[in-house]
Amino acid sequence: MPRTKTITAEKEKVTTEVSETSTTAVAELTQRFLSPEEEKTIIRNVQEGDVAAFEQLVNSYKQKAYYVALGFVANHEDALDLSQDAFVKAFKAIKTFDLNSPFFPWFYKIIKNHCLNYIKKNQRVRNDSLEELEEETFAQFEDDRPDPRDQYADAEQRQHLWKAIDKLKPDFREIIIMKHFHNLSYKEIAEALDIPIGTVMSRLFNARQELRELMMELID
Repeated sequence: MPRTKTITAEKEKVTTEVSETSTTAVAELTQRFLSPEEEKTIIRNVQEGDVAAFEQLVNSYKQKAYYVALGFVANHEDALDLSQDAFVKAFKAIKTFDLNSPFFPWFYKIIKNHCLNYIKKNQRVRNDSLEELEEETFAQFEDDRPDPRDQYADAEQRQHLWKAIDKLKPDFREIIIMKHFHNLSYKEIAEALDIPIGTVMSRLFNARQELRELMMELID
């Protein structure tokens, strides 16, 4: 099968799979994440012409890609289309990928740039809430302060939490989601955003502080 037809078919497959599940709870999907060694082997195979191997990357990252896009456009249909388009872009650029680096920070840049270009082109306004992101997958804060899931356990308080996240300025919202939703390391965030690790730490600290202040305003 020609390469373009293979990727088109894969995109249609991803569309069907995610569409069938995301309206109920995309986060309930059981995903098999790849080890660094598996990831490197798969990408090397794709770079050497094994087009079918790319499907393994799609299956491992399609859920995560959807939520990255959702964080930017806050619309299910747009996020679905943009995340699938990002896989096509990643496939076309895969030969430029450095096998000594992790895949997701590289892929994150592709999704982010694609989403920002889409927003700029269409002058879209964020008109939906980030509540569509599954609360149960919001990872623990890596400090000794309370987990938001513990502080805001009931449905009303969780709603306040997502409203507060949505009110954060874009770079704060982005880093909160990257760290506590996608559970990326400081190093991975630094690579994805092209900023020093020290900047990641200070930005994340300030974002957490602002998030807590917003939560206090919403709850009072």
